[in-house]
Amino acid sequence: MKSAVKNIKHVGRLKDSSEPAFQVLNEDQSCGQVPGSLSFDDFRESRATTLQKFPESRMSKPLGKLFLYTGVFTSGTCTLMYYLIQKMFSKALYYQLALEHLYSHPESLEALGPPVNIHYLHLTDRFNFVDITEAQLKIPVSGSKAKGYLYVISSRDAPFKSWNLQEVFLELKGGQQIPMFKSSKENGGDAKKE
Repeated sequence: MKSAVKNIKHVGRLKDSSEPAFQVLNEDQSCGQVPGSLSFDDFRESRATTLQKFPESRMSKPLGKLFLYTGVFTSGTCTLMYYLIQKMFSKALYYQLALEHLYSHPESLEALGPPVNIHYLHLTDRFNFVDITEAQLKIPVSGSKAKGYLYVISSRDAPFKSWNLQEVFLELKGGQQIPMFKSSKENGGDAKKE
């Protein structure tokens, strides 16, 4: 079968022109022996060989690296933000006051069993809410006997004022509630420790 593509030979420049001149060679002539010659068949074979080396890779390597680095950066940033938000909550006054009530309440400590572990907040839980003047948290706690949640409801009169606990109670997984603290606003703001 005859090849439809003929060999082409570069023969220099056209007279009074900067464009290169080409000469079509007959079938008995070969451009493979002429230095600097190029054949369309050679180009087609080299491109096919390249695709055979990496048949599963349709994406360019720089684009793949970009996706990889972006994914690593994004997941690292999200992990760091989650950690910083947890630290911010654990340093808040209403969080610290609630833990003090838990550790000073013998009935709660007995129900949980020693040692008492405080876990990270579930940030997607709808009960967890902090505003300028109100805060309510559901803190996961566990011990050797039971698991549960420490509920904290706190408020303050104005922004940048001190937080006042309204209610603190422990709810165990079985549904048992152990009240620890309840503020009675109607009695002039006196606190009632239970």
